[in-house]
Amino acid sequence: MALIVCDTDFLIKISNDPLPKVDLSELTRDNQFVVLPSVIREITGLEKHESPTTARRALTADRVIRESKHFKLVDFKEGEEGNSALDADDALMEFVSKKPKERIIATLDGSLLSRLERTTLPYITLSKGRLFFRPSQRATYLTKRTK
Repeated sequence: MALIVCDTDFLIKISNDPLPKVDLSELTRDNQFVVLPSVIREITGLEKHESPTTARRALTADRVIRESKHFKLVDFKEGEEGNSALDADDALMEFVSKKPKERIIATLDGSLLSRLERTTLPYITLSKGRLFFRPSQRATYLTKRTK
């Protein structure tokens, strides 16, 4: 079982927009979605955004994270001395780098994806409405199982 650690953009997207080619319940059967405190802080901050659409989408994501059985909040001490001031991207990278064979970053953030491309850390993103998985070196699409 892998831990899929989600970033803010990914959580807001999957919480608000239906993804017909992605079956989260199927994916959570073999994996656990987790959310770091720094990502929760970002979402909470976006709930107060001046754009009503952004605030509403962030509020929906927050509610889904806290009420859904698909997401688990992780108590991760960010930074070498437990510094919670790390931004969410750095915290995600640090969390996954501690156990890269067991943890995966789920992101839609272009700058984070660029950073991940320069590393060997695994990640998941959305491409054409489907989950795109890049383990250490090669990438594949994750699709629904066919019976």
